[in-house]
This record gives sequence, structure tokens and C-alpha cells, in this order.
Amino acid sequence: MYLFQDGSAPHGGVELEWLVHELRDPRLPVRPPRLAAALDTVRAVPLVSALTFEPGGQLELSSRPAGSLMECLDSLAADLRAVRAALGPLGLTLSGYGWTPGTRRATGSCTSRGTTRWRPRSAGPGRRGGR
Repeated sequence: MYLFQDGSAPHGGVELEWLVHELRDPRLPVRPPRLAAALDTVRAVPLVSALTFEPGGQLELSSRPAGSLMECLDSLAADLRAVRAALGPLGLTLSGYGWTPGTRRATGSCTSRGTTRWRPRSAGPGRRGGR
């Protein structure tokens, strides 16, 4: 969660990042042309949240500033339902894993901004391989 300050009371917001994957088997990769078509479909969905896509194809929803946590979560939940409804007929869905399904276990690290970033266990500094 992050805070906005507009000169009066602070407002809160949330960014959610989701992996796009096959509905029938999340371990199967979504090929780039299919992912691009799916993301175009999602771009056409009217949302309250800002919609962005990460270089790896992850979908990110960023809420608008809200006066309360529940207001923020309700808005994001509605947008998330709309995105999932658009992806379902394409045989795709979203998951909030800390790593791509079917890869090695992930570990988290806290950044200087206080956010958590996830990476495969084998990609850690000084590691050769992993388990």
C-alpha cells in the first residue's frame, strides 16, 4: 500500500501485480503472440484502476487514491473481476504467485523502498544453481 497526500487528509492506494497463465495448467507458458492478444483484450475493458504491463507480461492494477482501505479494495476487486472475465473465454487467468508456476521455489527480498521483490531461489546473489 502507498499513501497520497493532496494537502488535506492522506489517501491510500494499492498496486497489484498478477501473472497471466493458462487456465487449465498454470505451468504451461503463454506464448508471446497469445499473451499480446490477451493483453489487447484486457486494455479494452473499462477499469477504474490504472492498467500497466510489466516487460515479462505481468499485469498490474494500480488503484486510484481512496479515502479508506475498504474503498480501495472494493474498487480493485471489481476491476480484478472484470479482467478475469475478459481472460476466461481466452482460456487464461491470473495468479498472484511470487514466482512463475513450474519454476523453482522463490525467495523474497525487501528493497530500500520497503517493497518485496521475488526471485527464483537459484537466482540469489552468490548462488550456483539452487535446490
